[in-house]
Amino acid sequence: MNEYVTKDPPKLLFVNLVSGDELPVQFNPTQLREAIEANYSRVVVPGQSHAQMQFINTDNFKIDLELFFRAVTKQELELIHRARRQILSWAYPRMVANDIVGGGAPKLLLYWPSMLSVECVLASASFTHERFNNQARSVQFTCAVQLEEMRNVRLHFDEVAEDNVLRFGSDLGLEEEG
Repeated sequence: MNEYVTKDPPKLLFVNLVSGDELPVQFNPTQLREAIEANYSRVVVPGQSHAQMQFINTDNFKIDLELFFRAVTKQELELIHRARRQILSWAYPRMVANDIVGGGAPKLLLYWPSMLSVECVLASASFTHERFNNQARSVQFTCAVQLEEMRNVRLHFDEVAEDNVLRFGSDLGLEEEG
C-alpha cells in the first residue's frame, strides 16, 4: 500500500511563543478553514459606469479549526483538561511588571508539518462539552478555535505564491514514487 495513505499523519502543534509551552493536539482536525480578504476603496467617479477600485490592505489571515478531545483513562482526562486550560489561557494577557502595554495575550505558533506554519493569536475559542463521567467531569469535548495571523513585516503576493515550505506547507513529495 502507498505510505502516503497508510502512515499516521504528523500532529498539529501549538507553541506558546511567550512561555514555550507546547500543545500537540490529541487528534488532527478533520477540517481546516483558511480565510483571507483584500480590502479596496471604491471611488465613485460621477458619470462613470463603474467604481474605481483602489487597494487598501489585506486583512489578517484567519484559520478556523475544530479540535476534538476524548478521555478514556485518568491520564487522558488530565491531559485533555490541561489542554483546555492552555487554550483558554491564550485569551488572557501575560503578567509584565509595571507594564500594561507589553502584557498582551501570547503569540502562538501553529505548526502542522507539510501543511501550515503561522505565527498567530487566538481570536476566539468555543468549547462544547459532550460527555461527562460519574463525577460530572467532561470526558469529551470539541473546541472551535479561530486564529488570526499576527505579522510584524509586510508580506507580498510573490512571497505567498512561491513559499511552498515555510508558511503554507510543502508541495514536495506529492509526486508518486516510481
